[in-house]
Amino acid sequence: MRSSEYIYYQVGEQRTSNTLTAFELAKGNVDNIKLYWADNQRAQFDWTQEPVESINELIDERVRELRAQYPYLCLWYSGGYDSQSILNSFVRTGTRLDEVVIFGRPWIKPVNGIDIERDDPRSYAEQVKQYCQPGLKITLVDYDPNMSIKFYLEHGSDWIYNDPGHFPWFTKSSRTIVEQHQADFIGVNDIIGRRDIEGVDKPILNLRDNKWYVRLNDKSLRYFMDTNKELFYMAPEATRLYIKQAWLAIKWFESQPECSHKFVHQVQSNSLGGAMYQRWNLGCGREQARSRFESQAYFKSTFFSGSAVDTVEARGVKEYASLAEEKAYKIWKTGLSYLGTQHKESWNTDRGFPTVMGTEFYIKDFQSNEQ
Repeated sequence: MRSSEYIYYQVGEQRTSNTLTAFELAKGNVDNIKLYWADNQRAQFDWTQEPVESINELIDERVRELRAQYPYLCLWYSGGYDSQSILNSFVRTGTRLDEVVIFGRPWIKPVNGIDIERDDPRSYAEQVKQYCQPGLKITLVDYDPNMSIKFYLEHGSDWIYNDPGHFPWFTKSSRTIVEQHQADFIGVNDIIGRRDIEGVDKPILNLRDNKWYVRLNDKSLRYFMDTNKELFYMAPEATRLYIKQAWLAIKWFESQPECSHKFVHQVQSNSLGGAMYQRWNLGCGREQARSRFESQAYFKSTFFSGSAVDTVEARGVKEYASLAEEKAYKIWKTGLSYLGTQHKESWNTDRGFPTVMGTEFYIKDFQSNEQ
């Protein structure tokens, strides 16, 4: 099931995964847009009751269900908290995992001879293969820096209607773009019985008027709104697991003496540094990351949208341009010009369109539990 079947914008009776289309249907009024996140399925659960199972029991249950459903499972593995917790479950339960894919971005240079994206996760995956999963295939993939160029050249000025997350940066690394333009994955979705797993993501909490809510927004989903990947923690089938994470995260927040609406926002936006990022992840029930760089949110803080060439002016897209890329650059600028002219009341190059909020799920009242 594609994520667009349970995560999408709805305007009246019409639905779309494209932000621009949603705002055009809503005539620019964000209040007329609803972000749907499997609301009908999730409304069947009582979010005010913490599941009695442990977080690992629920993760293990999800792993076994996927194994029973698909003949071939591939985990996109970074060594960060989210994917590490999934891999640990395959090891812990003795459940067969067929493949792990470990990415590297050529524009992220080695540090002291260390491939900071791949060395740590590759080392751990090799240990898993040696001691637990002898049939495990370990695939190393270099992101194609020309993916964005291929995207623009394919769609031309209509690219603004074909970017599901719809963000204004030149680089495009949503999962849909990867599926369509990364050579390693073209056609993979057509392989019958294969399912690629992505460890996305921790609950987004809101503390308002001394009450706790879960409420997603489209900015947090911009890379995943139209993908054929199995969103391990966010698919409708994972609702009880998601609720459990929310409860654990709330307990952790309430144990912090500085807990407030502002503090919750700062932690979830990774603005308080790597040590706090680590504490929050472990508080959500994640297991320790195996990548020393992912464990401190190095990539999130250094490469905001997943690339070192997010904006032409700031990071020099032109410097690595070829003639074809210059053409892509012009196509990109044409799309931005259209947005800036036709939607100047609601769109700008810094934030794109206003944030669209999803349905709120009440969890509990705030209760300080300082340790």
